[in-house]
Amino acid sequence: MTEASRLIEKSKQTLYRHVSSGRVSRNSDGFLDTAELIRVYGDLKQNTTSKVTKTSVPVVQVERSHIEWLEKQVDGLREDIKQVRADSLARDKYSCHK
Repeated sequence: MTEASRLIEKSKQTLYRHVSSGRVSRNSDGFLDTAELIRVYGDLKQNTTSKVTKTSVPVVQVERSHIEWLEKQVDGLREDIKQVRADSLARDKYSCHK
């Protein structure tokens, strides 16, 4: 909570209040996810004195790599859908000619 409050530039009490009210949700492990903080508060403060920030991959880099991975998954699913449609059309044509 201390690190999260620094990143959003709000007090820990405010952050606890937002969690209690449901404005901010915790992960299943009870921690606050960086993406959740960005969703609620927007861009996070870059904290160069934090051990967590120094040793972690920058949030923007993690977000981009996750987005790129999701885009690849979507592209693959689109290709799967095209193939299923093509197979279905081929089956329909074959069954009509019998």
